[in-house]
Amino acid sequence: VWYMQDYEFLRGVIEDSLFEQYDQARHYPNIIHYAGDIKPWKNPDKWLADDFWQEARKTPFYQQIIMENTLKKLTYCAKSKGPFNVDYFLIYTILKYRKLKLQERFYKFLSKLSWLKNREKYLKYSQTIKQKRQQAKKLLKAN
Repeated sequence: VWYMQDYEFLRGVIEDSLFEQYDQARHYPNIIHYAGDIKPWKNPDKWLADDFWQEARKTPFYQQIIMENTLKKLTYCAKSKGPFNVDYFLIYTILKYRKLKLQERFYKFLSKLSWLKNREKYLKYSQTIKQKRQQAKKLLKAN
């Protein structure tokens, strides 16, 4: 298991020769089990995470892994622009624009159904989302 990076507690508990074999073998694993809460796609700086990323690049899911674990989790903070002065707010807005459009249509559709009790609430949701989408559209046009 990859999270077992601190294995010094085994010294003296198991035979020295077995400890040395384990110490050498862990540097060249045949199978890596990314067990536990710490995952290489969330913590790429951890030991053996580079093995995960090397294999992930070979799969058709690589882009999806990157998107789901980086850009989709961005939140805007005016004080933190990040390295190279990246405009995270712009990236966040671009990613959310399409989702806002779909949400607006969905709530507008629900507001037209006469048998729903919350028609007015859905219409208000739709209008609020439309305003957010229009703001995002202005921002995208400006950049």
